[in-house]
Amino acid sequence: MANTVHSEEIYGLDYKAAFVPAERGRDWGYVWGQCRNGYMPGLPTDFDALVKIAGVHAREYDRAILYADPDMMLAAMAGFKACVIQANGGDPFASEDGPSAPGPRIRAALRAKPGEVPHWGQTGEFLVEHNGIKAVVCYSGLESFMGASLHAATKTGPFVSETGYRSLSGVQPIYGTSLDEAAAEWIDALLHKQPAVFINAKHRKDPTEEFPWLSPADMAAPEVFQDKGGQMAFLF
Repeated sequence: MANTVHSEEIYGLDYKAAFVPAERGRDWGYVWGQCRNGYMPGLPTDFDALVKIAGVHAREYDRAILYADPDMMLAAMAGFKACVIQANGGDPFASEDGPSAPGPRIRAALRAKPGEVPHWGQTGEFLVEHNGIKAVVCYSGLESFMGASLHAATKTGPFVSETGYRSLSGVQPIYGTSLDEAAAEWIDALLHKQPAVFINAKHRKDPTEEFPWLSPADMAAPEVFQDKGGQMAFLF
């Protein structure tokens, strides 16, 4: 039988109690089964109330990554999913189908402000500067199929691709890190495979068209840079 821990005891929030599986060290099928059968039926049906409860699970997911707790991660994922399905009338079908579906609507309600680093359970977009790369990281949040992506924060680069865009679909969280710290590690992994390059002229565009919160300083770019191998690159 699943247990509960009252979220206000952890977060100071007056929300519904959060789901905790009866046993640790079990797989997703076990955790989701307990959540679906023992926790979801007790959730309210009001959308605003479900958003608040989903927000608690999103925070728990963030804590799980920071504390490297895979059991807490699965519980938070299950609790969030339960909120999405409950908001869809208890039916998983089409609960993530388009922006008007419950899943996208709940994530939008919990979204971080543009330019602010979201926690692991939130959707958001923010600037990261690392190893000469300026990128806007777009992260799709908990229980989303989109993962993350990198977008050039400067018109010319340098960047991790000549197109000014790089998909990180299916990217996995990194235990013990915040989202911006993980983004720096993702960039390092990409640069290890391929040195930074200037953006191809046909792909150059004003970053504020997509991210109007960027400042002129955010978008400042060099005309020359040196990659890790010591090679110099010049803007043409």
